Amino acid sequence: MDPVKDHVVGLFREPLPATTQLEAMPGYALATSMIGTWATFIFAVDDMNATYQELSARGVEFQDPPSQQPWGWWATIKDPDGNIIGLHSS
Repeated sequence: MDPVKDHVVGLFREPLPATTQLEAMPGYALATSMIGTWATFIFAVDDMNATYQELSARGVEFQDPPSQQPWGWWATIKDPDGNIIGLHSS
C-alpha cells in the first residue's frame, strides 16, 4: 500500500492508467518521505477545551494536549498516517 498513490487515485475517483508513473513526478520522493511527520497546516478552533473533549472521545490521538501559550491555546493531533496537525485557539 502506498499512501501517496492511494491518495492521488482517490482524488481522481478512478484507477490511474497503468502507464502513470507517480514516482517520476517532481517532489514524489519528498512527499513520501514526509508521511507521518509534520503537516503544513493548522486548524483554528473556537474552543480548545471543547474540541479536545470531542476529538478525544472520538479516539483522536493528541501528541500534545491543549496548553496555554503566549499566542493562545495550542495542541497537536495525529492523523491516521501519523502526520502531526496543529490546533490553535486565541
